Amino acid sequence: MKMYLNEEMARSIMEEISNVIQEDLNIMDETGLILASTDPKRIKTFHEGAHILINSKLDKLIVENDGDYNGCRRGVNLPIEFAAEIVGAIGITGNPAETVKYGLILKKMTEMILYENFRALELFASKKEKDLLISDLIHGNLHTGRNELEKRMQRNGISINGPFTVAIIYNTVSQDNKEKAFLHKVRKNQIEHKIVEEFTNDKIHVMFNGEMYIVLANMNCGDLYKKIKVSASYLNFNSDISLLCFIGNDYEQYIDLNRSYNEAINILNYFKGEKEGIYLFNTVMLDFIINQLPDIHKENLKNQIFQNCAEGEKEVLCNFI
Repeated sequence: MKMYLNEEMARSIMEEISNVIQEDLNIMDETGLILASTDPKRIKTFHEGAHILINSKLDKLIVENDGDYNGCRRGVNLPIEFAAEIVGAIGITGNPAETVKYGLILKKMTEMILYENFRALELFASKKEKDLLISDLIHGNLHTGRNELEKRMQRNGISINGPFTVAIIYNTVSQDNKEKAFLHKVRKNQIEHKIVEEFTNDKIHVMFNGEMYIVLANMNCGDLYKKIKVSASYLNFNSDISLLCFIGNDYEQYIDLNRSYNEAINILNYFKGEKEGIYLFNTVMLDFIINQLPDIHKENLKNQIFQNCAEGEKEVLCNFI
């Protein structure tokens, strides 16, 4: 049987439902072990009633007196069901005639919380798997072989057909004092909603590495530029949030995604002092390449190009360029 109900999840459920009634509550796993209880002394002790309830697949088990079953007190015990299986039990201590009335409500509450928690964990695991795949693609970690990589891409909804482009997005407004902590959090949530939730679709996949958003797009760099510009303009107009974005060239093969990512990183390092803007590698490439030259080579290049020009002509040509 799958372990849908563990100690951490049981504690989380107990926190949610313990305020509903005054009686003591217990949550047991499929073996009858008490995982969480309003009575700390009972945690990790054996509850024979829950064990019988689960193994006999009963719809409820009434305990009329303390000690009728090993580790049990007077009350009612009900099965916790998930994915068509009994995965545990909830016990309510007290007069059975009273506790059974709201026992079914607590049972349903427990099952709903269990489902929500399980779904959250499932989504987290799915996101983690997808983020790892995006990281492998942009860093060129293709050691598993193309067949396995393409299976991972298809499983995570990433096309194996180009074009492909990588972009890096920064929020340039940093939290500068405690008084603005709440505002900073609100802005961060707005960016997350706009960039991650609304932005993501079958052609665009986004991951956040703790510092910046990395966008893997199944489109050319021009179309990605337009898409990001719309979101950046919206955030700037509605929330006064500035984004700084760098977009690499587009490539037809997914094995070249690391090239697009490295281009975005290179222009990021070049324009890192800027506060906002969207920069495409293919439009700033010449400026970027020239500025990678050592100063001595720049001086020699300048002298060679303008060697037959008067000072006035140099100024006119520089202004024109």
